[in-house]
Amino acid sequence: ARVFERQILSPRPGTSVHSTRRFYENIVPSHTIYDVECPDIIFRKFSDDGQYLITFSRNNQELIVYRTTWLSFPCREHDCLDHDLPPKANKFDSFFTQLYSVTLSSSSELIHKDFFLYNEKNQFGLFATSSAQIQDAPAVRGAVQGIPSIEKITFHLVR
Repeated sequence: ARVFERQILSPRPGTSVHSTRRFYENIVPSHTIYDVECPDIIFRKFSDDGQYLITFSRNNQELIVYRTTWLSFPCREHDCLDHDLPPKANKFDSFFTQLYSVTLSSSSELIHKDFFLYNEKNQFGLFATSSAQIQDAPAVRGAVQGIPSIEKITFHLVR
């Protein structure tokens, strides 16, 4: 992303622009945690500010939003990086707190995992649900042959 910004936001030749790097851009991980106990969800994405994790239930009917809390634990030694992480580090709840769960669709509809819009301040999210796709439906006028047909699409505004 920084290379792209450099291409479109570069100053005129012979001038310079003072810019500061964000603190978190160049941090590397010090630990990797394997086999984390996670709830039965489908991970969708983080919000741009990294504060929220947007997920869906396995049946694609519920929206579940988590707030990042990050793991913290006390260490009294000078070099804490050489110590093992506490046992609670293998739990999803150590990193995320569930804010809410909203059922967006009925049993005959599914959430579109790839359709998700939100405003800059993360106050509103726009989601879409649709009826199951009909694979062998006859092509209606103007439809492209071979593309599945969707009978009903519903948009949901979530605050």
